[in-house]
Amino acid sequence: MTDLNYQRLAKVFALMGSPVEGEAIAAFAKASSLMQAAGISWESLAPKMPSHPPAQSVGLQPRESASMAAVRLRDILRHPDLSERQRSFAEDVRGFHRRKGTLTPNQCAAILTIWHQLFGGERNG
Repeated sequence: MTDLNYQRLAKVFALMGSPVEGEAIAAFAKASSLMQAAGISWESLAPKMPSHPPAQSVGLQPRESASMAAVRLRDILRHPDLSERQRSFAEDVRGFHRRKGTLTPNQCAAILTIWHQLFGGERNG
């Protein structure tokens, strides 16, 4: 287990807001890797994050949560315990994301809820 550099992690999180999907996904993977090496879960992280300026002042795109939801959506669609109703919803949302290039806040919230139901809040591999 290694100590986690929260300032570095915050910079990686900022990259998750990239409008380039590959960059956002790579940033999510890097954040997951840093956290896993330090033995830290996503849930335990929030109280430890350093204060930072609002997203607009550091150049993050408002699509940050949509980028994260798109990554979670990929994981959801691969999960073996996904119900038919969840699969249908996730495929509809994926189609919307492909057409519009973003997701609504309600879609992001629903994807997060399903992801937590399936993964228990932890990314498994």
